[in-house]
Amino acid sequence: MNKVPQAETSTRTPNIAVLLATHNGMRWLAEQVSTILEQQTVHVTLWVSDDASSDGTWEWLQAQVKIDPRIKILPKAGSFGSAAQNFYRLVCDANWSDADYVAFADQDDIWLPEKLSRHSSLIEQLGLTAISSSVTAFWPDGRKTLIDKAQPQHDWDYIFESAGPGCTYMMKPKLVAQMKALLLDQHSNAKQCALHDWLAYAVCRASAGVWHIDSYPSVLYRQHDDNEFGAHTGVQQRLRRLKKTCAGWHRQEAYKIASSIHHLITNRVQQENMATLLLALKNTGWIARLRLLKFAFSGRRKFVDRLALGMLIIGGIW
Repeated sequence: MNKVPQAETSTRTPNIAVLLATHNGMRWLAEQVSTILEQQTVHVTLWVSDDASSDGTWEWLQAQVKIDPRIKILPKAGSFGSAAQNFYRLVCDANWSDADYVAFADQDDIWLPEKLSRHSSLIEQLGLTAISSSVTAFWPDGRKTLIDKAQPQHDWDYIFESAGPGCTYMMKPKLVAQMKALLLDQHSNAKQCALHDWLAYAVCRASAGVWHIDSYPSVLYRQHDDNEFGAHTGVQQRLRRLKKTCAGWHRQEAYKIASSIHHLITNRVQQENMATLLLALKNTGWIARLRLLKFAFSGRRKFVDRLALGMLIIGGIW
């Protein structure tokens, strides 16, 4: 899964529904939207949901609809309170069912011109359900760094982490339909999950879908003070992440993910292991920690992350 296939150009031009969540993004929105609409050798329909913007974003979007019919804006629906809830609204309300593929987009990034064509070609070549990729993080001062997400996948990594930034995701509609069904299920925890990209990855993996993480970074991933979730580079960002982990946020989210998708697993052995994992995530104490350790060493893609997770579990921090 770590090799970088050269994406071949298909003879058929794919139709791609791009789901864009906005909230006070006027500083970056025009640049991002232009890089989406100028994607090479694909047909794009851009579905937008705005989260009660007060900086002119809504008015700018309304003007763009009159200029470009490929842009579709969902009606105002109040405040969602988070990017994830805004994306959940797009999954449930946008008309993406007739598209060949569905992609997520943030309001502040820059897409390379070949992003969508490359990913759609790789989905077809490799027989994938979905694809994501590494990104190039960049800062206002001109710094850039590669955020490599293309490590080999492990049996339970989807319970403990996403496949990378959601802005790189492209999925077949059947996966998005599965996600929509969970979000509309009143008995599911899916809508409470804080990260839409993590949920999408977990739904795919739990239902035996095939997910590929492309090492080629086709997105410039903008870093700024208003990032809800950024690149996690630097000492300050890592300390902030550790603080959230110590407060139980990561474990709570892992439980929400696991409890939302456990019924999608059809393999009997995996079902039994998932039942053990859910019990361990729900409880505390040494027995629960020992059970969790079984999953820690297949619960992250990077070795150092698996080691850190195991140590946090042993120490009673996670």
